[in-house]
Amino acid sequence: MTEEDALRIRKIESLIQDEVSMILETKISDEKIGMVTITRVKMTKDLKFANVYFTALGSEEERESSLKALTRASSRIQRFLGDNIRLKYTPVLRFFRDKGAESGFRVINILNDLRRKGRL
Repeated sequence: MTEEDALRIRKIESLIQDEVSMILETKISDEKIGMVTITRVKMTKDLKFANVYFTALGSEEERESSLKALTRASSRIQRFLGDNIRLKYTPVLRFFRDKGAESGFRVINILNDLRRKGRL
């Protein structure tokens, strides 16, 4: 893959991240999705699939519920995405929890708790 191809893919990933975030805010009304933040998008080299990573507020059970709801809504989100962007093919959206970001949030919460308790 050339540097030019890699740059193009990064631009498409950023565009899809922004568009999916906007679609979730304005067009999809499913309470089971909850409060989610799209953290990154990773495209396959052929641009046919977009792996969409997100974080969600709430308990482990609520975050899993968000994943299931996003997966159920993926075809509707994909349809809105196809209406909003111009690509030869609208990529198939696959949603994943961003475990790295979730781990980072847990560490921050632990540090904040320790600060409040005067142990840090």
